[in-house]
Parts: sequence; structure tokens; C-alpha cells
Amino acid sequence: MRVYSMVRPKKLSEMPEAMARAERLGYDGTTLLELTVPPTLSAAAGAMLTKDIKMMSGVFVAFPRSPMATAYDAWSLNELSGGRFQLG
Repeated sequence: MRVYSMVRPKKLSEMPEAMARAERLGYDGTTLLELTVPPTLSAAAGAMLTKDIKMMSGVFVAFPRSPMATAYDAWSLNELSGGRFQLG
């Protein structure tokens, strides 16, 4: 069974440490919500400080975004994170 944690810091600058903490605690992944920071930015910030934890966008508001731009962002994040990003 895989266990994911919701990571919801109020500021983007807090995201890398929040994701690193979830990784240290043994979570398999994190679910990123679009409450204050877009999940793509959160994943990019978290990918820089973690090695193994997976990142999944749990809520991603699609209406204001181009589907093509969203696909490119997800592809780039997956490459940056070594295959750990999942667009949800």
C-alpha cells in the first residue's frame, strides 16, 4: 500500500522543506493542491530538495490554462523530478 501526504504550506518558499519532511517521514508521495500556489510550481520547488517521493497534483484548475501548456509543464516536471510527477 502506498501512503501519500497532502503538503499545503502557505508560501512557495516553504514547499521544498515541507516535501523533504514528508520524504523523511517515509511517505511514498505528496498530493499538491492548488490553494495558494499552483501545483506545478510546488512540484518544481519540491523536486529540487527530494530524491524519491512522488508528487501528484490533486486539484489543478484547468479552465484558465491551455491544455498544451499544461501538458508541457507536466512533461518538464516529470523530467526535472526523474519521473516522479503525476498530473492528477
